[in-house]
Amino acid sequence: MTQLVLRSSPSDPAGTPAAGSTTYDAVGQSWLRGSSEVSRNHPIRKAGTFSNLYVKVTSNNRGAGTVRFRKNSANGNQSVSIPASTTGEFVDTVNTDTIVSGDAVAYQTVMGSGGTVCNILNIQTLFEVTGPAFTPLICNTAGTTANGENVTRSYPVGGAAQTQTKGAEAALRSRSAGTLSGLYVRLSANTRTSTSTWKSRINGADGAQSVSIGAAATGSFEDVTNTDTIAVGDSIMTAVALGAGFGSLTPQVHGLSFETSTGGAHPLPGTVSSGAGLSITTSVVYLMPGPGFMATGTEANHSIKPKMAVRASGLGAYITNGSVSDTVTFTVRKNGADTALAFTSLGGVTGWFENITDEVTFDAEDDQAIAVSRNAGSAAITVPTFRVIYNGDVVSEGWIITGQIL
Repeated sequence: MTQLVLRSSPSDPAGTPAAGSTTYDAVGQSWLRGSSEVSRNHPIRKAGTFSNLYVKVTSNNRGAGTVRFRKNSANGNQSVSIPASTTGEFVDTVNTDTIVSGDAVAYQTVMGSGGTVCNILNIQTLFEVTGPAFTPLICNTAGTTANGENVTRSYPVGGAAQTQTKGAEAALRSRSAGTLSGLYVRLSANTRTSTSTWKSRINGADGAQSVSIGAAATGSFEDVTNTDTIAVGDSIMTAVALGAGFGSLTPQVHGLSFETSTGGAHPLPGTVSSGAGLSITTSVVYLMPGPGFMATGTEANHSIKPKMAVRASGLGAYITNGSVSDTVTFTVRKNGADTALAFTSLGGVTGWFENITDEVTFDAEDDQAIAVSRNAGSAAITVPTFRVIYNGDVVSEGWIITGQIL
């Protein structure tokens, strides 16, 4: 058996949803909540069992709220109650949800009444499958449109992202061999006057998976036939090729699935947000090891527990750097202290940097965070994509990934 962590980061720059509102988040490497469940649903192409629904709340002055696991647009068995004006960690250690291949899953949040804020840092579940590690790669575009004539727009394979013209910043480097399958996209609107093609992209070239989207067509599109073989070091992303004519596509959620060849660790989704990413200053900022979250100087607001014993490795990031004298340092933190899992970028070099040598062990209740800092330079340095890998110690192999920086 293989146990994985599927993590969502619903906190976003738009702030807390309205009191009494109901919102949804995609399960897995996604970010940015929305009021439409169908736009956050994503099919999982592997039978398995979800458990240990876990929520972390960092600020709250509202009435009692609830977070639920949803399956095929109905309440699942798992739920977590958030008491009024209470912060902390809340977990359902009793209930589980079993799915079959093709079931669509999501998280639902029902906000409490009154007050002004209930900031949910993280929602996650454990997902247990039979066989090698099977990773649903889910990216939330939050309705950002893709437009243009005879152009290709790139997307990352996790987190939340707007359309990109720079494929290198959207791509994620894999550290395991395996197979990509189940290319999927959900469109809420389409004013294109010609056919568009959503496709997998491997090492800057078209992959084997694609779906054809007719003029003005909306809904769900999925390639359940074709697959892509991935080698260690391959770069992965998706893209949409827009044909002649004008108009726009409005994707809400899209994704792929990745199954390792041996059950080993695999770094997967990273994301790009608006093409800018995180602008690094000399101050230390912290990131949650998850699909996407804003960086701030308060570590407690970004630390999270894995809820299973893991070994962390493969810390990496794509860094844009225009100054030969400036560098950026990434460090995995454990219970408020630096670990050996760290790297420092080269001055004046733009590209992917990573530490594939060191490994750090975490217990299920250890706090994890990522610290990011730079030397005392002043040139513009941005980080659109980052990643960390986790292997499970309790069962065969597990993983958890990181993604977006805003």
